[in-house]
Order: sequence, then structure tokens, then C-alpha cells
Amino acid sequence: MVFALLISAVLFNLSWHLELTGVGCFCPILSLGLLFWVLHVATSECISTDTGFSSTVGMISDVTTTCHPEFISGSTLNDVILKQVQDDKPFVQDDKPAPLATSNLAANNLLAFNSKLFSCLSLGALWGFFTAGIHFSWLFSTLFNKFCIGFGLSLFLYSIAILIFSLSTAVWVSIQCYLFRFCSGLLSRIFCFGLITLTFFYLWEWVYPFFNPLLPLARYNQFLKLVFLVGCILRGQTKEECRNVSTVLRNWQVVQIKPCKQKGANDLIQSAFHCLNAAVEKIDYTKKTLFLAPETFFPYSLNKMPDVTKFWGATLPCNVYFLFGSQYEDIKTGKIYQCVYLLNQCRVINFYVKKHRVIFAERSPHWIPNYFKKAFFSKSVPFSKWRTNLGIESVDFNDFKIWPQMCSEFFLDYKIKGQHNPALKNNLICLFINDSWFEKAFQQLLRNYTKLKSAYHDIDILYVSHSSNNVEFYAANSSSISCCI
Repeated sequence: MVFALLISAVLFNLSWHLELTGVGCFCPILSLGLLFWVLHVATSECISTDTGFSSTVGMISDVTTTCHPEFISGSTLNDVILKQVQDDKPFVQDDKPAPLATSNLAANNLLAFNSKLFSCLSLGALWGFFTAGIHFSWLFSTLFNKFCIGFGLSLFLYSIAILIFSLSTAVWVSIQCYLFRFCSGLLSRIFCFGLITLTFFYLWEWVYPFFNPLLPLARYNQFLKLVFLVGCILRGQTKEECRNVSTVLRNWQVVQIKPCKQKGANDLIQSAFHCLNAAVEKIDYTKKTLFLAPETFFPYSLNKMPDVTKFWGATLPCNVYFLFGSQYEDIKTGKIYQCVYLLNQCRVINFYVKKHRVIFAERSPHWIPNYFKKAFFSKSVPFSKWRTNLGIESVDFNDFKIWPQMCSEFFLDYKIKGQHNPALKNNLICLFINDSWFEKAFQQLLRNYTKLKSAYHDIDILYVSHSSNNVEFYAANSSSISCCI
């Protein structure tokens, strides 16, 4: 069974680690099917219903009440059975031995349930250990190679993530095995397993959404259309109420400005200017244009460099708007925030401040030891918590309204801006991401989750990342992807 659990864990992670397509996208489903088989076999020897157990207990109770009243007084039936088994003496009735097999069967049933429950707990923890160990390889790689915090600390945090998932899967599998006692048929067990599994991954969606076994299927439009249909049914939404931002965007040019790899503010400013100038030469001046650059496009406090906005703005025509990721520093307090600036006609029109900060990467909790703080923020400072009335919530372009979101806000915060509202059909989210931290397979996992969320919640999304050369548009009602320049 341990080997079967290992195979199941490998299958669960295989599709996104190797970026499989076709049948390979069903690997997580096959993995859960194999896990069900393991649990089904592991619990098949247990009592599937309480009928046999109750009748056995009744037989023993009758015998012991008649022949050994001293056992029953002040003792539980379990005590009686265990004492009889330990003494290896059969109960007697009218000087005739009662069947020892009957008492042994009851004792075995009492002990079997506890042992099988512990066995299921172990199986769940083991499956979680294998699954999380493979899945969180991206976390260890990021901590060790990108954050450079050292092998020991990276391994410690990697182990903590595995432990948390293993404990949760142990509880999940134990609940499955307990409910299997009341399911005598195979179909009823499959239904029970599916319902509890759906609940388990739904709860994990609020903590860490990338364990979703349906994510590999988000590569396919037919599946996304099905997800969109399910979302519409659950919301009571008609086809006429669906968003149609894609038709509005046809009147606009949406261009991605790739981040420059230069180090140092001055070199980065010059390189960004040349990128903007090259992009301007390709646009149609008769149309409105939206330039987009991902999170940390300019990782410095732009509000303290007014000459930069004038320098970049000088190359942009009046009908070109530039949204890009940068930083904002409060002049009075010195606090630094991650933000998205809106640049037009050589000036900053406004800015949006990121409201969700990732622990260790963007914020340093006060309760963690100084060792962790020095390891993660030796070369940088944590970003400050957003305060009310700092920045804007959305950008209105008349034709449509953009709600900026920055990386973890979309994946971990769950406060979806511009959610479904029939009166707000022209709303869309512009998602700014710095996915250069992650390996290629995890970058695809981020995209799949974005597509799935777009389809289910009926949200049109502009996806702007470091790993892509073009802005990716995810239209909820058609589940299509259109890449701009």
C-alpha cells in the first residue's frame, strides 16, 4: 500500500511538473482514484455496518450477564471481553463452555476498529507527505536559489509546509475511513469519497489554492466553458448578464512592456525608455493605447524621482496610458509600499497600492525570531501595510474600468474586485505578477488558476507577467486567450 500511495502522489503532481497535455491532465484525477482504491482495500476488512457487531455484542452480553454478573457490575463490556481473552478462559453457562470464538470475535472487532482508524490516519499522513514533498519542491527551490537564505532554513520551511499538509490529509482520510463504515456498497463509497474530497480541496482553496486537482484541465477551453456554465448556474446568471469586455478592448491597443534586466536605477531608466520608444513606433496613433508592465517593473520609489516620469512620458503620445509596477515611499513616514502607477502626458495620474503582503517575502511578522528577519531581509526592507485612502481602487477609461491587482492579492486574498454585477459589465481585472521567482512549471500553474478563476467567477482578466512577452487576455464568457503585441 505504501508503494501505491507513492504512485498516487507522483501522479497528483506529474501533470503540472512535466507540463503534460492531453490525457496527462487527468493525472490528479487518476491519483485520487488510486487513493480511493487504497482506502477501500484498507477498510474492507473492517465491519462495513454495525449489524454484525451489534449482534455479536448482544450474544456476549447475554452470556456474561447470566454466567458472570460480577464482571458486569462496575465494568464495561469491553473490560469483560478483554479479561476473558487475557485469561484465555471461555465463558461457561450451566457448567458448559460457551463458544470462545464468539467472545474473540467481539474483542477483535473492538480492537480492529481502533487499529484500522490509526492505520487510515497513517495512510493519510503518508499520502500527504509524499504529495506535498513533491509539490513544494518549487518552494524549496525558490527559498534556496532566489532568496539565498541557506540550505538549513530552506529545508526547515519546506518541512513545515509538508507537515501542515500531511496533518490535514491525515484528518481528511480518517474521516473518509470512518464514513466508509456506514457505506456497504462500492457506489456509495465512491459518492462519499467524492463529496469529502471536494470539501477538503475547497477548504484548502482558502489557504493554498494550487492543490486543486482540476488545475491541469484549465488548459482546455471546453473544460473552462463547463466551469463557466457551473458558475452561472450557481449565481443564477443568464447569458445576457455575462460580461463582454472583449468587444470593448477591440477598440484599444494593449501592449506589454517587458521588464529590463539591467541592475541599478540609472541603467534601468535608460533601458525602459528605449523599450517604450520601440513600442510607440509600432502602435496605431488613431487608436487609444494601453501600455502594461508587470509587478516590480521599476523596483524603486518612483514618487521620489519626478524626472523619471517626465523622461518616460516625453516619448508617449497623449492617447497612450502606461500602467506599471513600482514602489511608493511616504515622504513623512519613510514607509515603502508596492504599487502600480498610471502615467500619462509626462505625469503620474494616480497610483494603486498593493494590500496583501506575502509573509517573509514582503512582510516580516513581529513574532518571528530575528534570525528569520535577517535571513529574508538582509538586502531589502519589508513593505508597509496599506492604509485607508492611500491610492485608488480602480482606473476608469470610460469604455471600461480596470481594477488592478498585484500577484498574491489575486491568488491568496480572495477579495475579488469587480465581481459579477449586471450593472458593471465593462469591469475587468488587470493582474500584475512577478513570476520570475518561480520555475516554469509553477508559472503555468499560476496561469491555469487564473483561467479557472476567470471562468468560474465571470471575470475578464488582463494577465501581465515577467515570463510572457505579451499581455494575455482571459475572457470569462468565451474562455479564450488573445495575445496582444
